[in-house]
Amino acid sequence: MMISISKEDCWKHMKMRKVLSILLTLSLLLSTISMPIRTIRAFSDEELVITEAELKKQDITEDQNVIVKEQLEEETKEAVETYEIIEEIVEETKENQTDSENLAIRSTTNIITWKVLMSNLMVEPFMMASEGYYKVVNANADGTFSTTNTTYTDFKQAKAAMSTSSNANAVVLDNRRTVGNQVVAMKNGVVVTTADKVGKSTLSFTMTGNESISTYVENKIDAVYYDSSGSTVKMGISGQIVDGIKIEEVELVPMIQGIQSYYTKNSNNDLVHSVARYTINATNNRYIGKYESFTICKAPAFMSTGVKYYSIDGEKFYKDNQLKSLSGTFYPYYKYLTFRSKTNYTEAELNKYISSWNRSTSVLNAKGKAFIKAQEDYGVNAAMLLAFAVHESGYGTSKIAREKNNVFGVNATDSNPHGNASTYNSVESAIYNQAEYQISRGYADANTDGRYFGVNLGNKKVGLNVKYASDPYWGEKIAGHIYRMDKFLGNKDDNKYQLAISNKMTFAKDQPNASGKNYYKYAVKNFSLPVGIPILVVKNNNGWYEIQSDMGIDSVGTTPASYKTLYDFNVSKAYVSTSDFDLINQPATKYIDPAKVGTEQEVDDEQKVVDTKPPSIIVKSGSVSLSNNGFSRQDITVSITDESTFTKTITRNGSAITWPSDNKFTVDGVYIITAKDKMNNMSKFTFTIDKTKPKIEVKSTTGTNYTNNQFIKTDAKVTYSDANYLSRAVTHNGKSITWPTDSVFKTDGKYIITIKDKAGNVNTFTFTIDKTKPKIVAKSTTGTNYTNGKFVKTNTKVTYTDANYSSRAVTHNGKSITWPTDSVFKTNGKYIITIKDKAGNVNTFTFTIDKTKPAITVKTTKGFTIKNGQTSVHNVKATYSDANYSSRKVTRNGKSYTWPSQSTFKAKGTYIITVKDKAGNASTFKFIRR
Repeated sequence: MMISISKEDCWKHMKMRKVLSILLTLSLLLSTISMPIRTIRAFSDEELVITEAELKKQDITEDQNVIVKEQLEEETKEAVETYEIIEEIVEETKENQTDSENLAIRSTTNIITWKVLMSNLMVEPFMMASEGYYKVVNANADGTFSTTNTTYTDFKQAKAAMSTSSNANAVVLDNRRTVGNQVVAMKNGVVVTTADKVGKSTLSFTMTGNESISTYVENKIDAVYYDSSGSTVKMGISGQIVDGIKIEEVELVPMIQGIQSYYTKNSNNDLVHSVARYTINATNNRYIGKYESFTICKAPAFMSTGVKYYSIDGEKFYKDNQLKSLSGTFYPYYKYLTFRSKTNYTEAELNKYISSWNRSTSVLNAKGKAFIKAQEDYGVNAAMLLAFAVHESGYGTSKIAREKNNVFGVNATDSNPHGNASTYNSVESAIYNQAEYQISRGYADANTDGRYFGVNLGNKKVGLNVKYASDPYWGEKIAGHIYRMDKFLGNKDDNKYQLAISNKMTFAKDQPNASGKNYYKYAVKNFSLPVGIPILVVKNNNGWYEIQSDMGIDSVGTTPASYKTLYDFNVSKAYVSTSDFDLINQPATKYIDPAKVGTEQEVDDEQKVVDTKPPSIIVKSGSVSLSNNGFSRQDITVSITDESTFTKTITRNGSAITWPSDNKFTVDGVYIITAKDKMNNMSKFTFTIDKTKPKIEVKSTTGTNYTNNQFIKTDAKVTYSDANYLSRAVTHNGKSITWPTDSVFKTDGKYIITIKDKAGNVNTFTFTIDKTKPKIVAKSTTGTNYTNGKFVKTNTKVTYTDANYSSRAVTHNGKSITWPTDSVFKTNGKYIITIKDKAGNVNTFTFTIDKTKPAITVKTTKGFTIKNGQTSVHNVKATYSDANYSSRKVTRNGKSYTWPSQSTFKAKGTYIITVKDKAGNASTFKFIRR
């Protein structure tokens, strides 16, 4: 059939194809053209003449990369005409087509538009299907997944199936996802931020507990996976545990196919963070991770060198990647030190550090004076500000720093970093601007600035990191710069000040009492979050801490505090209740006032530390630190330290013992160590050495002992014993089963008993119950089954089966013979087959092969032999023989005839004799008596 197409129709089709092409082009443009915004607007020297009102906006745009899709810088003529073409086609169709056809063309247009939109989002459009979207499969290390024909239409059903799977790498796939691996739920893995799949340069989310407070992180970085609803994900990253993250904006990577960020202690005793960063492999459509590592600070004492530790916030460190086994809590000092502090280093010392880089092109060379001036004039720690500049400007060598004097990357947007970056008359101007307007009057303004989350470097929960940078570990990286600077210059700054963090929403007051007026709140303006904002404690005043204020305080103590007040370390003091804050470090000197740093009055007598710290007892099992009341199956080494002299005692199993000269304990037992210093501060540490595996006994119910790996044919009762017993488990034929209440195992099968103790000793015991005799089958070579004891007249093939087969034997007429290679027995005789299994079960099978017919002999009474079919005129006597004789019969003249006495046939007639044996062999003999 020929189809006729008019020129007009042809033109319409061509226009539709052109429309589709333009829409696809627009989709690509929208996904790539963006205008990311990094920080708030900075000010060059010329711009500083603007008013304070302009400088200070109540509603400040968050410093994150924002994709601007509402406008394109240059719109092409084709792009402008696109929707006009669509409207023209639709309108023409309305005039010329029926209602149903109009509906069809509108639907076609909508489908085109919808598909283009969804392709921009990199997600398949929702379509009805007869089978489910979801599959439960296992992830493989090579990036592939196992296959299955089972699908689910309901995510909850698929997730339940995954949860019950015994495979630790089980996942749920959604075949509608087109970018990445299609995983929407998993047992163990990491979340990778991939909001770029939907056209976003960062992943934004709101803080747990308040939907109005948000932060953001960069793409292609890993987060801890908690759970998935199929459409949203719960994850943890940089101090935040958040739910409701859209599944389209992340990638779930099973642990077997990915890597996860971790912390470790290196050989220099540094705390190193190795962050997993991912890129997509276009060849196999998979996200591949690589590590970026950086130093943060000195590692805490509870960490062991080379051991991986996992953490969401960089404070609580776990031994396992699912954050269940806590090793210890530690607050990196420079990460929580507030900018409202002073460095102990001078201008000359800062310049010495800068010179050590040996970077002749660095614009930071000899700028120590500017950083010290910023500290004194605007209340911002000079060393912290220098580290800030080092990180943002690449040690002062970036193009923006060299050509625009911009050492903090202010306004250097991702879309046009160099073009949009602010320009300053000098590096000094950039430093003063950052200290005064960005930090002191900006991020430190708790009363009117929505970016206040505390005045420390922090993470994505507290500090500048919440709003300043998309890198969730920006604060840790700058802390690392300060740490390296301090190590180079002599460790004068490390752990200098007493720090504490808030444990609730609270206020900084003008007086050390509850009735004092509020200077500001330790929370984001208009909200009660976050908890954990750090402070610098100057003095303890009867239940109230005197602190260095985050905001500038004027000489008359005006409340509330104003961001306009220039910061003065001497005047800017406030008070907080000691119950609202928790101390997080132990400095050598308890309280130091930043205003007095470098003066003779830096430490008052009343502020000198009174030793209240008990001796530190460090117990290690091998190279791993052991917690108090811990168990070990290795030798234990103990070290005790204290600022003063101390005494120590040790008991094992309740009895005092002598302390070993090498500080090593090797004998099993419960040890209690007590250490006391001269101020009577006392520490106690208990540990147990247990190198002995649990004892397992398996017996029959009548008391017979069984050995490991034995095969038995009775019920088995299992008992176990260990002073430090922890757990038991049992598998039956490879699958976990419930331990029977009477500890008696009855069902046939292989059992593996596993008993663990608290020290990690493991013992296993294997036994197999087999109460079933081996199976023996005897058949003719043509397949006829024979029963036990059968007499057969054919060759016989014997087979046998038993999962625990042990041995076979055969006798022929009472004598042992060799088993034939083809298992076919051919010779006449009686056979007894014997099959045994490992449990001692025995089965026998008897059969007799008899291929020989019975022998019949007929003679006259005169002694002459009569042949078959012959005639005799004399009386005839018939005899027969067969070892396996069964029956005889005779007919005379065709009728049954009684076998005569003495087997002598006298009457005349024709006789037919038939003799059979047990194997079914039959012989006949015919003769005639005349």
